[in-house]
Amino acid sequence: MKATLVSTINPTSILVNVTGKQGIKVKKFMANEIVTATEPFVPFRDGYLKNSATIALDGNFIQYNMPYARRLWYGDGFNFNGAPIRGSRWVERSWAVNGNEILLATARYIARGN
Repeated sequence: MKATLVSTINPTSILVNVTGKQGIKVKKFMANEIVTATEPFVPFRDGYLKNSATIALDGNFIQYNMPYARRLWYGDGFNFNGAPIRGSRWVERSWAVNGNEILLATARYIARGN
């Protein structure tokens, strides 16, 4: 059985004025920034979970698509390699640390007119 984990972060303060094709590009940029910033937080043994991160075509969500993703996302009591940085709820923990930098990068992306 294949499990799919979807994490949705929707900082509307940045995305409120972008719509249409530009809005999709901005959301995809922001999701890519989140995935990049989150890599050090993803539980890691062989890298399959970290490398399974995909971004929806419209940029609305990030998906970690491995059979054990859900168990690790909600898991407590695991002894993660690289703990305490790597562990459960990795996107939320990464956002708490890197959220402002991601929002700033996204605002610069919008200001460049992309």
